[in-house]
Amino acid sequence: MKSMSHLLYHTMSARTSRLTFRLPDPVRLLMCWSFAGICLGAFLQSRGMLPDISVFTQGLAVSDAMRSLRAVFLQALCPVLLLLGGILLSGCAAFGQCTVLALLLSRGFAFGCAAAQLFVTFPVRDGIVIAAVLMLPFGFLSTLLLCRAAKDALLLANHMTTLLLHPQSDAAMPCSLSAYLTGMLTWALLSVCAAGLHTLLLWQLNDRLLTL
Repeated sequence: MKSMSHLLYHTMSARTSRLTFRLPDPVRLLMCWSFAGICLGAFLQSRGMLPDISVFTQGLAVSDAMRSLRAVFLQALCPVLLLLGGILLSGCAAFGQCTVLALLLSRGFAFGCAAAQLFVTFPVRDGIVIAAVLMLPFGFLSTLLLCRAAKDALLLANHMTTLLLHPQSDAAMPCSLSAYLTGMLTWALLSVCAAGLHTLLLWQLNDRLLTL
């Protein structure tokens, strides 16, 4: 009987451990949130509900008119740095979570708008090739970096909100302010590298791909 009880105990323990609910990775959830922005931007742009202005594409649209490497680099980098700055400041404020999520959604929205513009301008086959080579790498990398920055900002904003609603709370900060700023600086530097690689790729392949 002892051995049977022992066996049943271990069997139930193993099943219970397999049924343990694990919270999903926050970065994956934020990437899904950005993907919702992509779908929204592509839908609105394809229906002609948005004006054709560059602010909606945040430097992700492929332009045949740009030939200056500096212009390409700045157009790719500046929107990301502005979003990072907004995320950084929102993380330091109570109830800044909504602003962080809105900024992250805008990046996905820009990607969707740029992709829709691309498929309107070029045939489907050419559009897929151009999007895969010239838009997707930088769009994915920049969105991933913004999601990681948003994760840190949301944690800090949650802490600030808790302190505002419960001043006597002794909840510990998720990270020190210096670590938070260092993390944001790291994401900014990686964004510079990603924009540089995007510029070189566009410089090498833009003419060739745009004449498919």
